[in-house]
Amino acid sequence: MIFRYFYSKVNVNLSLKGVTVEQQNNLENLGNVPNAVADGSKGNIVIKEIPATADLPFTVEKDEKIVYYAKPDKDIYVHNLTSSVKYVVGIALLVVVVLIVGFLLFINPVIGLDNAIIYSVIVIIVALLIEFLATYFAKKSALFGYQYQNYWITTKRLIRQVGITTVVSQALDVMPLDTVSEVEIRDLHLSKMFQEGWTVIAHPIAFTGYMSSSGQAYGGQSLIRAFPHMTKEQAEEFKKYLVYERDLNNPNLVKS
Repeated sequence: MIFRYFYSKVNVNLSLKGVTVEQQNNLENLGNVPNAVADGSKGNIVIKEIPATADLPFTVEKDEKIVYYAKPDKDIYVHNLTSSVKYVVGIALLVVVVLIVGFLLFINPVIGLDNAIIYSVIVIIVALLIEFLATYFAKKSALFGYQYQNYWITTKRLIRQVGITTVVSQALDVMPLDTVSEVEIRDLHLSKMFQEGWTVIAHPIAFTGYMSSSGQAYGGQSLIRAFPHMTKEQAEEFKKYLVYERDLNNPNLVKS
């Protein structure tokens, strides 16, 4: 779900810091006011500025305005991160259990068949407990990390927060809009096991390398920026505003 906000006060002298749980809740309580209004007759976008506040993890320049704010879909984000841990740990534990149980049954003439069965059951129970705890803590970690997954489009930059931003660590991916070339949407539903959702990908003009399936760029002059874990509707709307601001920043861009 995309959250859109009109903030109540302006403060462009912002310090680098993360958005706390309380601040995130405050943002959500400010209302769901549209970032922009689509003009159906002309197909244009009417941008409405979102005033900056001290809760932002980046500094807004004097001649820069925030025009769009979004978050990944919570269900897709949490499911993807939890499933990754669940299945990786599950497969590893299955291999270990098979090896241990096989060994116990192999040496049952020494320890006795009854003991071999009892030890095998204990191993299986411990493995299931480990799997449960791994999944539980993975989900808790994903829910905590979701607070710090935020996307912004300003009149100058494309910004993604990917973690807690402090003075020591700036967990921000920033891409100037005048360097954005192609913008595409990719469906990353690899399977029902990993429902990664839809990803908006911004390709830089100077990029000459290649991109992995996770959206990481290699070998190029400038990194691709990926905005994952969205629904199809979210991704299409995000792309619409991104392309609009990109064209304003680089009107001479020749689009294929």
